[in-house]
Amino acid sequence: MSNATTIATIRGIPIRVHISLWIILPLIAMTGPYPPMPWGLLFAVSLFACVALHELGHALVALKKGVRVRDILLLPIGGVAQMEEMPSEPRDEIWIAAAGPAVSLLLALLFGFIGMLLTLSFGPQSVFRSPILSLPVHLAFFNLILAVFNLAPSFPMDGGRIFRAWMTPRVGKVEATRRAAKIGKIMAIAFGLVGLFSTNFFLIAIAIFIYFSAGAEYRAVQFQDLFMRNMTSFGRAARPAPAEHTKQAPREYTHTQPPTSDSDSVTAEPVKDAKEVRRINGVFDDLYKDWH
Repeated sequence: MSNATTIATIRGIPIRVHISLWIILPLIAMTGPYPPMPWGLLFAVSLFACVALHELGHALVALKKGVRVRDILLLPIGGVAQMEEMPSEPRDEIWIAAAGPAVSLLLALLFGFIGMLLTLSFGPQSVFRSPILSLPVHLAFFNLILAVFNLAPSFPMDGGRIFRAWMTPRVGKVEATRRAAKIGKIMAIAFGLVGLFSTNFFLIAIAIFIYFSAGAEYRAVQFQDLFMRNMTSFGRAARPAPAEHTKQAPREYTHTQPPTSDSDSVTAEPVKDAKEVRRINGVFDDLYKDWH
């Protein structure tokens, strides 16, 4: 990706920083709880280091489940672990989705424990007056919020993927995705209204991202389902025409509707070329494979 810089590679997974984050990082440093330099910048870098570890949790579990990971991309609104494919088993999807919040919860406990030790050693007032001593406390709260926020049962958050994987055996993947996407859109509207009335533009940006990502996720699963059903139908294609009609047979793919009775008769009807279905499916393929 030309507009992203690789800052590290772990287990063969490149960790990239989008150019927009390099631009936004000083702004985060200036609006944080510390003086911009150097403590504000250290705070901002620490936040995104925690986000990178959150995404790395997804990526490492995905590798263990046999899913190839393209890279981890850090953006101003968070991070994305981009995978080459989605796990076929709902159980694997739950493990991969839960790994990120689990890492964030562990970081919250770790920083919280360090903050508690510092508070006991130096006293609460000394800790919160010192940028370096109060940093673990702020990171503990940040990771706790990150974990809880991502466990919301809606796309594109991790909780939405856990909810979808849990519902898939009951209602099917497409319907499960539709329900999670609907919850995501409702949450996005709520975030947008809160951000609008509080003039919090960052919250508005997150709301817009959640709303459109939820819709894209549902469309991607619909296209994937269409593609798989057509591929299955191609395997059950109508019987070849009699020899005398073979020369007149059209050169197009057909699919066969399942018989509606016990008779052997089937009805063939034309469908889109497999390449066209694959092309349409690819429109939202990248969004479908991303983990937020």
